[in-house]
Amino acid sequence: MSESRGLAVLLLLLLAAALTGWLLLHTEHELTPPAPARAHLPDYRLAGVRLRVYDADGALHYRLDAARVVHYPDPDRAELSAPRLRWYPRPEAVPWRVRAPQGEILDRGEEVRLLGRVRIDRAAVGDHAAVAVRTRDLLVWPRRNLAQTDAPVRMRSGGAQMEGIGMRVDLAQDRLLLLSTVRGTYVRPNS
Repeated sequence: MSESRGLAVLLLLLLAAALTGWLLLHTEHELTPPAPARAHLPDYRLAGVRLRVYDADGALHYRLDAARVVHYPDPDRAELSAPRLRWYPRPEAVPWRVRAPQGEILDRGEEVRLLGRVRIDRAAVGDHAAVAVRTRDLLVWPRRNLAQTDAPVRMRSGGAQMEGIGMRVDLAQDRLLLLSTVRGTYVRPNS
C-alpha cells in the first residue's frame, strides 16, 4: 500500500506542477508591461519647399509651394504651412492659383487638403473673364484635375457673382459647379 500511496503523491505533485506551469503561461501576458506606444514624431521637416509635378508628356501639371512641410511616416502624411498650388489642367492653359493658410498631403500626393480660408484665382484668358473663388477646406486631387468642398462658396467672374454651399471642380472639363443654395447676380458690362 505504501507503493500506491507514493504513486498517488507523485501523481499529485505532477498535477500540481502542470497546473503551476499552465497558470504561469496564462498570467505571463498580464504581468508583462505593454510595449510603449510608438511616438507620432515627424521623420523630416523642410522649409521653403517648391514641388513640381509633370505629366506623362513632360509638361508641368502643377507646382506646390509651402513655407514649411512636416512629414509623418505613420500614417504617411505631410502638413503644409502656407501652401500655394499653381495648377495647369492642360499644358497651354492659364494656371489656377490656389492658396490656403494650412494643408495636408495624403495618399502619396494623390490628395491635397487645403485647410482654412481658401482663395482660388484664374487670370482672364481670351474671351473668358478672370475667376475668383473664396471658400474653406478644399480637397484637391491635382493629378485628376478635380477638387471639392462642402463649405460655403463665393465666386466672381466678369459681371457674375454667385454664392452657394458646396462646390465641385473639374478643370479637365472647365467646370465649376455650385451644389446647393445657389444665388447669383449678373451685371452686364457697358458696351
